[in-house]
Amino acid sequence: MKRLLSLLLLPVVLVGALSACGQPLPSGTTTTAPVLQLAFMRNDDGRSGYTEEDFHRAYLRLSLELLTSQSAGENVLLSPFSILMAMTMVANGADGETLRQMEATLGDGMPIARLTLLLNELSARLAAEPDAKLHQANSAWYADDGSITPHQAFLDELTQVYEALVSQVDFTDPATVDLINRWVSDNTHGMIERILDQIPEEAVMYLINALAFEADWQSPYREGNIRSAPFTNRDGTVTTVQMMYSEESTYLSLPGVKGFLKPYKGGQYSFLALLPDGDADDFVESLDADGWAALFASRVPGVVVSAGIPQFTSAFDCRLNDALEALGITDAFDPNRADLSLIAPQLYISRVLHKTFIQVDGLGTRAGAVTAVEVGVTSIRETTPVILDRPFVYAIIDNDTHLPLFVGTMSRMD
Repeated sequence: MKRLLSLLLLPVVLVGALSACGQPLPSGTTTTAPVLQLAFMRNDDGRSGYTEEDFHRAYLRLSLELLTSQSAGENVLLSPFSILMAMTMVANGADGETLRQMEATLGDGMPIARLTLLLNELSARLAAEPDAKLHQANSAWYADDGSITPHQAFLDELTQVYEALVSQVDFTDPATVDLINRWVSDNTHGMIERILDQIPEEAVMYLINALAFEADWQSPYREGNIRSAPFTNRDGTVTTVQMMYSEESTYLSLPGVKGFLKPYKGGQYSFLALLPDGDADDFVESLDADGWAALFASRVPGVVVSAGIPQFTSAFDCRLNDALEALGITDAFDPNRADLSLIAPQLYISRVLHKTFIQVDGLGTRAGAVTAVEVGVTSIRETTPVILDRPFVYAIIDNDTHLPLFVGTMSRMD
């Protein structure tokens, strides 16, 4: 059976109120209005001179800082795209100091209107690759008991900027959990079957983004290119893995690290592998946006890489509250200081949950991510070997911008 690369982005925003906010609004519906129309109708106060290059730098900085916050000797996999999509949806409903902190952390001070525009432009461009199918869907679900009255301008932004399905539902009915989970499963092609086990009493809204990305390797591995090989884990133990061998044409080399790119079909995306000389976590901690750019500038022309990638499956989950607070988003998590008033009064973020999954084999890659923001209210030649037989750093990147859709570390093979 054909194996496809699947990158699933499922940012989920669970919104709860601290007190009742009046009568509910009628249910919204899907819309075919142009994407990005409403983002410039507010929060654009003259700072929108920020460029696409500024966006790329902010995206990379957030990606690497979040990876550093989690990388501690274990297998880690984050989806920066997923996290940024979820947090920008919330930020579009923030105001005052809460908004300022979110703009500073998510976009290096870029106004949320500009950040939303550039993130959606990136998503649209990535979806245009015919050989790497990108599916994105957004939805909003809010309680029908009068506990929240979302501002119509915010709902309009969801439908017109994010093209979201907006539904008013009974949060006390267990069937609502099944309804939301079914939407999640449908829009992640069955990779993420459930995001909710129950709806807490304080929950009054969910904002959900799902993205499915599918492609094959440009050059799939043949059976004879996959052989058993040892992998030395971070703790020194050795695991036997199925190593996939190939020759690749893009070699990356800087002091202390070497790596390669293996392209996916269509040429828009690649698997990036980096093998540090020392500890992988120490390397991640030292890496910044300039270092990331230097990696791609270090391409050595004419060098053929004798590459080895282990077949692996990894799952990871974490709570991002501490990481995001450490990066500067503090008020949003404080019930006494949070200002999400452009969604509805008296809301704050109680948890940011992130789950990911990746499977790499001979025909391609399957990767999935869920971000939940809970808001209370060939020929013989000389080659250069890069065999991933010990802890390594990896990413799935957009070849045009080098921005990672997924980035992680593999420290132990079980």
